[in-house]
Amino acid sequence: TTAQTFNTEAGQCSIENYQISNIKKTEEVIINETNRLVSKYGKIKKSPFTIIICNTQKEFYHHVEDSPSWASGITLNQKNQIIIKSPGLSKLPYNRFIKIIIHELNHLYIYRLLYNISLPGWFLEGMAMKSAKEFTFTQKILISEAIWKKRILPLEKIYNFHTQRDQNIKLAYAQSALAI
Repeated sequence: TTAQTFNTEAGQCSIENYQISNIKKTEEVIINETNRLVSKYGKIKKSPFTIIICNTQKEFYHHVEDSPSWASGITLNQKNQIIIKSPGLSKLPYNRFIKIIIHELNHLYIYRLLYNISLPGWFLEGMAMKSAKEFTFTQKILISEAIWKKRILPLEKIYNFHTQRDQNIKLAYAQSALAI
């Protein structure tokens, strides 16, 4: 396993298993995002964290056994780990991979900022999507369609994303982004 280690405003970051050509740019994004989060929302206790980039489904599920099939990245707060599928595995372009890293860094930051405070999933996902600028025109259309067809999900039903049915997950994320 190869590892890239550097300091951030959230603590020392170690990227493991990277096989991406833009590792320096990825490191720069992580440093800039942790700086942005701290300057916008306040300092957190610095603690080492690891970003594990998985190149196979087997490796991804080894780290996050109970991961939903639609997940590209998961933050394991108690372990101070972000587990993410590589651009090759997820078949996503590098810029989308970066948005997922920013999204997951937001989860790590919010958890550390509000340790032991339970927040609804729609709030956590909405904040992460806002941070990563993931609210798209397609999601706006999805929400419009759900309104038209009277299929909007009540926010209280979007408390835990792991319990969402697969056919509702895109709408749940879109509504979470809109709520923030």
